[in-house]
Amino acid sequence: MISKKNKVIVDSCIWFALFNKSDGNHKKALDIIKFIKYHNLNIMCPWPILYEALNTRFVRNKVWPMKLKKMLVDSELIDDHLYREQALKDVLDSDNVSTGQRHISLVDMVIRYILSDEKIHNINYLATFNIDDFIDICKERKISILHYKIGPSYSSR
Repeated sequence: MISKKNKVIVDSCIWFALFNKSDGNHKKALDIIKFIKYHNLNIMCPWPILYEALNTRFVRNKVWPMKLKKMLVDSELIDDHLYREQALKDVLDSDNVSTGQRHISLVDMVIRYILSDEKIHNINYLATFNIDDFIDICKERKISILHYKIGPSYSSR
């Protein structure tokens, strides 16, 4: 069993797929959440992921917000104020070297800065389907990516 102090950031794409049964990644999202629960990982939730996940469509559903609230009851919120300005600059800068000139959303750019911040300890996992947006940072920080296939052999470590 994985240590209880291990932490995971769950990207908004996982939340969308988890709650929307018609999403093509719904089953994969269920498997990822089962892995998180089985290994008793603590969810860390950066504010930008909440902004993205709790959009109008999501909150109009009467069940989804209540289910998400239950899942996040013991989660740790991560303030993004230290990363916002640089992330915005990077997203709007056409010479973006931090991502190898890939087009990355503002939310994902903030998450990249959070993942790369060595002051934030014990981020052991990132759950996402957008692997290419984070693989470089995760390899550098030895953060395993939980995605389509769950298990240690599929980690980025």
